[in-house]
Amino acid sequence: MKPEDGIGALVWAELGAKTIELVHRNIDVGEIHSGDEVMTLDGNFDGESKSESRNFEANLTARIKTHKDDFMYQQLGLKVERLKQQLELGLITSAEYLRQLGEFMREAEKIDKLKENLTELFRGMNVPPEQIISDIYDSVSPAMTGNWKNTTEGTRNVKAALRTVMWLKYGIKDEKIFGRAYNYIEQC
Repeated sequence: MKPEDGIGALVWAELGAKTIELVHRNIDVGEIHSGDEVMTLDGNFDGESKSESRNFEANLTARIKTHKDDFMYQQLGLKVERLKQQLELGLITSAEYLRQLGEFMREAEKIDKLKENLTELFRGMNVPPEQIISDIYDSVSPAMTGNWKNTTEGTRNVKAALRTVMWLKYGIKDEKIFGRAYNYIEQC
């Protein structure tokens, strides 16, 4: 960097051109890909500071703890713990850790949106929506393992578990409501 004040001007005059030449020779500027995720951090983030990641982690952990009985949040908590272990072992950088935490925050938002959508869908039934949603989670969550959305067996198992709760337990046989409930689960 060229000094802005008079101090170091002599050094810059002597070594500045060589510095610029070294920078241009050893740095490749790649293309900007529009699909890349942009993570915005404040100016104090140094890429390796743990205080920023601890605050971010604390917010996510608090959110998970408020839903400690929710299977989906329990799974999210396990992911956060594994990620934390990877950071402590030095397998990932703080920046990667923050990026992953950001993904987990978005996942938590999807879970909350799923609950909100299902609550609205089942409002007006003769059973409180929270009870239906709880039973759906208890039944459907074990079927939502791995990459269930991309396998025929996975989607079949989730649909069967959802039908068991909706049709057999609560007598909700409306295909439109079933389809919406499944779509909400699939989006999560």
